[in-house]
Amino acid sequence: MTIQPLFPSRTTISQLQMAHNVEENIIIEQVKDTHNPNGDIDVDASCLLKFVEDIFNFNAVLQEGMQDRLQLQEHIQKEISFIVLQLSFVISFTCVSYDDSHSTAIYLLSLLSKYMWHAKGVMLLACFAIIRGKSKVASQSCHRKGLSYNNMATLRNSLNSMLSLDNEFFFNDSIRSMFNLTELMVELRHSSSMFLANYWIARSVVAYAHLLILGLEPQNQIMRELSNVSTKIKEILASSLPLLEAKRAEENYHALLHAFDNSSNILEVLKLIFNVKNYKEKSILRSWRYVWRSMGLDEFEGEGVLLLISSGKHFPYYAYLAATKGVKVIWVPIINDLDEHIQMPDHLYSYYRVLDPQKWIAPEFVRFLKDKCFSTFQVGGDPIIISLDKRGRLVHSNALYMIFTWGYQLSERRTMRSGDIIPSLENELIERTSGADRVIDDINEQIHNFATEVRIKINDWMSDIETKMKSSFRSYNYTREREQDLWLKESWNLKLLVGLIYRTIFNERLNEWINDDENYIFLCGGNNITRVLEFVQKVRSKSQMYMKIAYVGRRRKMIEEVSRVCDYAFKHYEFKIFWARLHSVASSRIQYLSKVGLDERSDEILQGLVKLLSYEDECTAIGSWALLGKGKRIIGCDMGDKMLGVLNEYEKWKNNAHANDFEQAFKDYYEMLNTSSSSSSNQHSCCALNYPSNLDKIPDTVSCPQCNHNMHKFVTFSCCHGPTNFLYYEQDEDYKK
Repeated sequence: MTIQPLFPSRTTISQLQMAHNVEENIIIEQVKDTHNPNGDIDVDASCLLKFVEDIFNFNAVLQEGMQDRLQLQEHIQKEISFIVLQLSFVISFTCVSYDDSHSTAIYLLSLLSKYMWHAKGVMLLACFAIIRGKSKVASQSCHRKGLSYNNMATLRNSLNSMLSLDNEFFFNDSIRSMFNLTELMVELRHSSSMFLANYWIARSVVAYAHLLILGLEPQNQIMRELSNVSTKIKEILASSLPLLEAKRAEENYHALLHAFDNSSNILEVLKLIFNVKNYKEKSILRSWRYVWRSMGLDEFEGEGVLLLISSGKHFPYYAYLAATKGVKVIWVPIINDLDEHIQMPDHLYSYYRVLDPQKWIAPEFVRFLKDKCFSTFQVGGDPIIISLDKRGRLVHSNALYMIFTWGYQLSERRTMRSGDIIPSLENELIERTSGADRVIDDINEQIHNFATEVRIKINDWMSDIETKMKSSFRSYNYTREREQDLWLKESWNLKLLVGLIYRTIFNERLNEWINDDENYIFLCGGNNITRVLEFVQKVRSKSQMYMKIAYVGRRRKMIEEVSRVCDYAFKHYEFKIFWARLHSVASSRIQYLSKVGLDERSDEILQGLVKLLSYEDECTAIGSWALLGKGKRIIGCDMGDKMLGVLNEYEKWKNNAHANDFEQAFKDYYEMLNTSSSSSSNQHSCCALNYPSNLDKIPDTVSCPQCNHNMHKFVTFSCCHGPTNFLYYEQDEDYKK
């Protein structure tokens, strides 16, 4: 019996034309009417799609075609469910019975009514894979059994006409689009916007089935049908890609949030932040000894990392210097303007930064900054430092204040106490074995050898413990918990006030004075040069005690004049560092008090900081102020005239100073003057207080540190067309010194 390829009649072609004329709104209504899902039915769409993809792998199928094609047929029937096989039979039958593709597509969808939209698409594609697979099996089987020359020639000519080079490219491209659309539906499984995609996939399956089963020549009407369907599928695919991108972005965002809380490997978190597929991609730029090289994230494996986040192209120089003590810091500039170029100082010895902000900073991380760090990081505002521990978990959303408050203390390694216990052990053993030398000649040698073995074991054990301490994530200091522990040990004192984040002349000089407990120290400031000079001169003339006086005001123009009468006045940008740090100390304290639920108004540390910051605010009108301390202790702090008033009346309280001490006598008389003048305490110069924009919590009301009245609240927006904050790098000669 000879096998002849089947071709459709003119009636079939006219019915195919009918499908082009069906209005889209009718299609939509008919497709929706076929949908009646049963939520209890679960289809492993991903697994089924993978099986379909294997069949559509043309090279693999043709290569396997040399083997027994019946194995593929058995594999198909074994893996695909009964409903998919039923669909393939229905499609095969409609091809022979000449039903139009629209009616067939609607009928196929009605058979799949109880399945979800994404499952329908995969099952339709699977039945097409079965038809395609059986067609290839049949072709190979005929070849193996040996058809007559004429029949083989007829079949080969029919297939060659279908699979000419141009047509084969069209078919492969069209099938790939159909597969991509189905794959997209699986990924958007809960999206009801994809329902129309199933209709066009069904139409495409029917049209290709006509080609595979009936052997239609590509020149006839069915090619128009395929072209129309392929165009529709590509249109749906293109219009649906934004949905897919939005879904993936949402998944990536939640993956990042989950990693911040649950990560066990910092490289996995950095991959999410820096938008890389593997940690060896060159996403980081490193300068080491002024040699530049790009590097992967593997440089940071097993280490805690600080991410210095800044807005714009300017380098946060002092923030970077403060943070780079015993921990790796990556500068991550958030660039809004594509034309902006990163500005880096040319005198940095070593630093890390993201190589290309536009390419490597993941959009999900930028969204995290805006959603979760909006109060701390704002475009155009101050930088923040996000701290990731050795596991990659986010342990501090802004460690900048913590770093400016404690500086070097955070980089100190926790080490075990040193000391050799072996001599004591040998002495103990000698004492316990007293008299043994009469019967054991080498007892002393045995004691020495035993003690040596013990020393080796102790050293090995201690080395192992130190290695474990160093590698443990708990040894990482830049955490919110560590910040709270440090605040528990702090009090209102000069060490906290002066700090030691940079080894400036000011830091070293003031710390020398503080360490010498015999020194009385006056820190003074104000915005009126005459009042400040008057205060310093009267302190010199009235005080009988040895005083050290330092001008710490932020009025740069006053520094040169005041420095002639003070023991120390700021050099260059030291005043900016000092006051910016005090803002950080106050901000860290506010966050700590809020975290542990303590009242800010009764906190001595915060109220002392607020008083100083209000005295030296840019909007303040206070002529002079002073703080008196001795060693670490702070004796008093107030406006210059009040502090000077106590010294002016030294004769009245000097006997108390001789009987007790100067410090207590000064406090007593200061408190007495304040109590007697309480009725007029409302009369004082204007005080002001600015809170940084990157503070987690800004209070609704703040009491004036002088009169306890609520201060007026203003919201100020400012732009000076450049990085005026001392944190940022500026092209300024004074700055570089």
